[in-house]
Amino acid sequence: MFDTMENKLYIKNHKIIRLLPNYFKWVGLVIMFLAGVLLIAIQSPKDTLSIITPRFFLLGLLLISLAKDKTEDEMSMLLRLKAMGFIFILVIGIIIIRPVSDLIWKDTTPEPSSLHIVLRMLIAYHVVFFFLKKFR
Repeated sequence: MFDTMENKLYIKNHKIIRLLPNYFKWVGLVIMFLAGVLLIAIQSPKDTLSIITPRFFLLGLLLISLAKDKTEDEMSMLLRLKAMGFIFILVIGIIIIRPVSDLIWKDTTPEPSSLHIVLRMLIAYHVVFFFLKKFR
C-alpha cells in the first residue's frame, strides 16, 4: 500500500509534458511547405490570403516543435526545456534592450510584429534544440 501511495505522490508532483505523436512533424512540414508555396505565389501584399498564410507557417512550426522525437526520453525532454527556456530569456532580453538601443543610436526602424517575434522564437528554438541534441 505504501508503494502505490508513493507512486501516486510522485506522479502528482512531477507532471509530464504531453507532446503530439511523431507524425505531427510531417503534418507541420506539409503545412509549412504549402504556406511557403502560397506566399511565393501571392502577388498582392494586402490580399486576405497573404495575411492568413504566415499564420499557417507559424502553425506548422508549432506542430513540429510540439511533436515527439522517434525516441523520446527524459534527456530529450530536458533538452527541450533548456532550449525553450534559453530562447524565452533571449527574446525577453531583446525586447527589453531594443528600445534602449533605438534611443541611443536614434534608430527609427519599426518594431517587429508579434507574429515575426514568435516566428523568430520558434525558428531559434528549433536551431538551439537541434544543436543541444547533436552535442549532448
